[in-house]
Formats: sequence, C-alpha cells, structure tokens
Amino acid sequence: AAAAAAAVVPPPPRLVDGWSAPPAAPAVVPLIDAPRAAGPSEFEFEWVTAATRHVGTVVHEELERASGQSLAALAGVGAERKSQWRRRLLELGVADDELGRALARVERALEATFADPRGRWLFDSTHTKVAAELDLSSLRGGRVLALRIDRTFIDAHGVRWIVDFKTSVHEGTDVEDFLDRERLRYALQLEAYAELIARTDERHPIRLGLYFPLLAGWREWAAGSGSTR
Repeated sequence: AAAAAAAVVPPPPRLVDGWSAPPAAPAVVPLIDAPRAAGPSEFEFEWVTAATRHVGTVVHEELERASGQSLAALAGVGAERKSQWRRRLLELGVADDELGRALARVERALEATFADPRGRWLFDSTHTKVAAELDLSSLRGGRVLALRIDRTFIDAHGVRWIVDFKTSVHEGTDVEDFLDRERLRYALQLEAYAELIARTDERHPIRLGLYFPLLAGWREWAAGSGSTR
C-alpha cells in the first residue's frame, strides 16, 4: 500500500481564472559594438614605416629605463646596450636591411636627449611624482580609451608636466614650422592625457609638452588653452 501511495503522481497545478502570461523578456541581442580599447592608432595622424615605429618603441623603452637612473649613467652608450637594442629591434620585426639605420637612429635619439639641456631637464632628479609609460584608461562614447603617457612629473614650481617623446625626423629646412604642425597633430592626444590626469590631480596646473630629441625640438602649452610656446 505504501509503495502504491508513493507511485501516485500529484495532479498538475491549475491556473486561476483570469490568468494571463506575463510579457516576454526582451530578446538577448549579442553586443556587436562592444567597447574596445583605443590604442595608439586612435591618435595616429601620419603614416610611418614599421622600422620607424620600432625605433620609437626602443627609444621609449630606454627613456623609461632612464627614469630609474641618472642620465649620466645612461649617457655612455656601450656595446652591451647596442646589442640589446639590436635584439629588440629584431624581435619587433625590423628587417635586416633596415637594422643598421634603425640602430643608428636609436643611438642618435638617446645621445641627443642626454646632451640637450631640455632633455636633461626632463629627467631632472629634483622632479617629484615621476611616472614613465603610465597607462590610463577611460570610458568615452561607449568605448574604452586606453592611453599611455610617456613621462609625467611635477617640477619645482608645482606644475604637473605631461610630455610625449617623438622620434620624428624632418628633411626640410623649416624645422620650426614642422614642429608647429606636429604640435597641432598631437594636441588631441595630449589634451586627452591631461583630462585623465586632472581627475586625480586637481591641485597642480598642467602643462603639456612634445619633445623631439632628433631635432632638439620642443613645444609646450597649458592644458586646455591651445596656446604654444
């Protein structure tokens, strides 16, 4: 009898009078335009060869290394460092027939930085709140904007500097005009950096700078002002 009772299946539940089905849930639609990281191409304004980009990568890596040492220690470029640059350029994909020129440009850019008063100032040991290759991100227009600041610091006057290094070369004669045009090209990039930095550092005025070691070139302006000097 107990076995028979266990086998009894209860009747299905009955719907009450007037019941109606709830509205269907919204369809699940795949997110086609998902937020994506905006890399360096977000602010790419000029075409450059792969070798030129890779030279810039190695120079930036060396300047980042300089942040933890004195410029005097890095100014004497030895054979060991050159061999490391060579391996790094090959890793990045520089072709054999471009390797010699790429190595020479890396060396010239670094030596010029160390020899230039402006370059030495950028790496002055008295600066505070120093950061190199600083990664920042922000959500803008439904997209993740990923940025990397080459160098930022606060100087003796309490000014926050955001500096981008450019290994550009200029074959023409009017270098100043070229630098002015480069400032206009990269203004959006540096202003975006300043916007992010200002969210966490409201105490200091921000100035932006572009440094061109191969040209001993420099452009600076106050963030948000659009003016240059």
